[in-house]
Amino acid sequence: MKKILTYVLLMLLVIFPSCKISEKSSVYICDNDEYKSYLSDFYTKDEKVHFLCELWIYSDKAKTQTVELEAHSDEDYESGLIKTNHLIGYEKQKLEKVIQLEKGYNHVIVDFVGEFGGGDVKYDRLLPEITIKNITGSYKIEHFYINGNYTHKVSE
Repeated sequence: MKKILTYVLLMLLVIFPSCKISEKSSVYICDNDEYKSYLSDFYTKDEKVHFLCELWIYSDKAKTQTVELEAHSDEDYESGLIKTNHLIGYEKQKLEKVIQLEKGYNHVIVDFVGEFGGGDVKYDRLLPEITIKNITGSYKIEHFYINGNYTHKVSE
């Protein structure tokens, strides 16, 4: 029985050598010497807190992708700067929630907006934890920036 099973597995490998698990598109926020992403400013206006972030987002997808950005900042929530740790991203140039990404490196200034919590101090200049959601495809890419480290998750 083991011989037959081994033989069948070998035959499958010989017959289907070029089969691959489908790969998902890579979209991520760059943070290196050439493409540096950073928090450029923050301010309060009309009971809202605005975190202005200069982001370089890389996409390897051949077609234009439509994405939305969200962020979380537990530190700013705990300090009282924002009422909840959830922030919504808007492209600063167009004031739109959706962002179009072309293949390659995309420079985007994003205004992450949250409810003002009454505090007046931001204790660091780090980017908040950012999530990139692809809304044009059948999958979602979530990209997290947590404590200075990047990671991502791809899901259906």
